Amino acid sequence: MPPSVRLVPRIAQEAATIPLLDIIADLANCTKHLVLTKMIRAGAELKSTSSTVSLHDGAMDRTITIGLEDGSEYTGVVLLDDAHEVWENLLAGHGLL
Repeated sequence: MPPSVRLVPRIAQEAATIPLLDIIADLANCTKHLVLTKMIRAGAELKSTSSTVSLHDGAMDRTITIGLEDGSEYTGVVLLDDAHEVWENLLAGHGLL
């Protein structure tokens, strides 16, 4: 078995301790099923969504805002950028990047 395959359970266990990745998992689950099909992991909720479409060129801008238990908020792009960084650091820490 390749070393990277043996790391999967350890990486999954470590990822499960990172609240930001729980938020992403809940969003992915909701998006896939159009309703959350599992117990909420992170205590986050969708606060608002908006879309703006330009009638001139058809460009679309979408925004989502996630509210956290502590009262702070994440916007979609920042949430995705932060989650990407967390995954990169996690994988790099195990020598996979």
